[in-house]
Amino acid sequence: MHGITALLVQIAVILTLSRILGLAMRLVRQPQVVGEMIAGIMLGPSLLGLFHHGQWMNALFPKDTLGSLDVLAQLGVMLFMFLVGLELDPKLLRGQGKAALVTGTVGILFPFIAGASLAEVLIKTQPGITGEVSSPLTLWLFMGAAMSITAFPVLARILSERNLQKTRSGVLALTCAAMDDVMGWCILAFVLAVAQLKGFGTSAHHGSALHSALITVTGAAVYIAFMVLGVRRILGKLQALFELRGYLSQGILALIFVLLIASALATDLIGIHQIFGAFMFGAIMPKDTAFLKHLTEKIEDFAILFLLPLFFAFTGIRTQLGLLGSPQLWTICGVIVVVAVIGKFGGVALAARFYGMNWRESSLLGVLMNTRGLMELIILNIGLSYGVLSPSLFAMMVVMALSTTFMTTPFMRLLYSPQRQKRELDEASRAEAAKVPGVHVVVPVSLTTTAPRLVRISRLLMGETPGRIYALHLERPNEVNRHAFESSSHADRVLTVAQRAAAEVGVPVNTLSFVSRHIGRDIADATHRYLAGWIVLGWHKPVFFRNVLGGVVGEVLLNAHANVAIFCDKGLGHARRIVVPQFGSAHDRDALMAADRISRQSDVSITILQMGPPQAQETDAEAEPIIPPRPNVNIERIETTDFNAAIAEASANFDLMILALSQDWNKKTDDHSRQHETIARLSQCSLLIVHLDPRSPVVPSEEEIEPETTAQLVTTS
Repeated sequence: MHGITALLVQIAVILTLSRILGLAMRLVRQPQVVGEMIAGIMLGPSLLGLFHHGQWMNALFPKDTLGSLDVLAQLGVMLFMFLVGLELDPKLLRGQGKAALVTGTVGILFPFIAGASLAEVLIKTQPGITGEVSSPLTLWLFMGAAMSITAFPVLARILSERNLQKTRSGVLALTCAAMDDVMGWCILAFVLAVAQLKGFGTSAHHGSALHSALITVTGAAVYIAFMVLGVRRILGKLQALFELRGYLSQGILALIFVLLIASALATDLIGIHQIFGAFMFGAIMPKDTAFLKHLTEKIEDFAILFLLPLFFAFTGIRTQLGLLGSPQLWTICGVIVVVAVIGKFGGVALAARFYGMNWRESSLLGVLMNTRGLMELIILNIGLSYGVLSPSLFAMMVVMALSTTFMTTPFMRLLYSPQRQKRELDEASRAEAAKVPGVHVVVPVSLTTTAPRLVRISRLLMGETPGRIYALHLERPNEVNRHAFESSSHADRVLTVAQRAAAEVGVPVNTLSFVSRHIGRDIADATHRYLAGWIVLGWHKPVFFRNVLGGVVGEVLLNAHANVAIFCDKGLGHARRIVVPQFGSAHDRDALMAADRISRQSDVSITILQMGPPQAQETDAEAEPIIPPRPNVNIERIETTDFNAAIAEASANFDLMILALSQDWNKKTDDHSRQHETIARLSQCSLLIVHLDPRSPVVPSEEEIEPETTAQLVTTS
């Protein structure tokens, strides 16, 4: 195979294996990037090259096609670094105090010194590993920079999946990682400027070489100033144009790509790597905007799912673990891993402990900052390309990058297990919720359009004793893996809308955003944690009984010790006029009790529709309704044999209809739910389907219900 055919086959094999191993790593709670890194190594001489004396690897990756694969891999790295710059929010670097500044600085300084010292030891004692070193200073600087980097994107995703991004350790880890990324890439830019200069081989030329390096660094400073002061304004105008049009046009996207390429070319001409230009261009983009979200969505899938696996494969082809063919070499490789861990973990943990964190928190921070991943591989490939790293040292450093990334999750679970995290959160949340009297409501929200309506429904169900609303925004891990910071930004927008809606109805609200592998179970847990009497769930389709009750809603109904209300929105504004159809069955009780709570508010009117065939006798349930007589409660009797049509016609005069969920809702033979499904489809107003749980703190017992009669009964036919 040659040319495009060989390249297409290579891409297909790489993407397939990377996806399989990436998903396998997620099953064992490892970042997907670990599986993709392993896939790349497997396709290289370390595994595939062992079969048939390397013939299989040479057949799949002919040498004359590696150039094309390298170009695609470098393009993937450039786009990835642009995305890293997009995710880097300057707000993380502001207002974090001395603790973040000192911890972040130590997190760079300690591993940098450790890496530089290790390089000197290897040069003197293991020349076979380092190879011919023309400039010890270059290797010192490069090993120091490689040891000090933290994989900011991987770290952000690990924290998001464990819901640690808003804990003290999580916030500090993100802040320090952002600082380390900026400082690390600046150091690397200087190292690359030095590495490209001639004259470091002999001390006689060090002066002129350093002078050239100073010119390169000055050029980099001018470039950064131009990007911040000039190009950033252009990007601001592009954002304004996007907001005016409401969409990201192809013209704007093409201009952004041109500016990205120009930025990368500028840094390459200055004497530093083009990825620094891509990173810088992303870093100056407007943050936390719809413009940024749309731009990320346009680029991210292609860059991360298609191009980056090619980079891992190309790295794997260059990684020759077979060069580490003796116990002595593997021992040295182990020493490199230990030095990297001690330098990063030890420096960060000690600095955090000095600033008041306990040993568990400071150790957790050290473990998190020890994550290297893809960022490390990018640096190592640059070092190999520039001749700073020998193939043997490159292989050892790849093992170090993989090992330090792999160990993050198990050590994090050891220091802060999910069970301990849940127990501490439950205890603190229950104590806080108990301080607020009244009825608490848990409201999962996912869209800015429906969040206000769910909040208003929650306020109705609180009755005259409003407590607190707990607005939850839950996302599955695969959604967060795609773009952690854009997901966080969307969650913030949704929860902000919920806060405004709660302020309008005069109810305090707590907002929470976290990642959930089992959304239904976590919603149910939230009711126990916050002592909630109600859960209000949103649904956006008129027909939902058969579809929804077997999924998240069904899991909530089975596990939550609280009343559940399922809101089906058909354009609800404010629920002023509420209707409760009454069928004369035991299922009516739940709907009437929910209406009773709502009727205690004077700004709503409740109409109970007692349904029955013409000239039928009233049942006891009809004669003695659960709702006491109030000025805002009316009862109407409709004599008809077609209940569904009568209710559908009457619904045109109301804002909200309350129906009760059958106690047999999870059985296929439930005729009551099928009837409600028909009503839901025909109704012209929004619906609220309620299910009362006897374990809920706001469900009265039979003895507490006072049978009353109403003042007036209106009969229609």
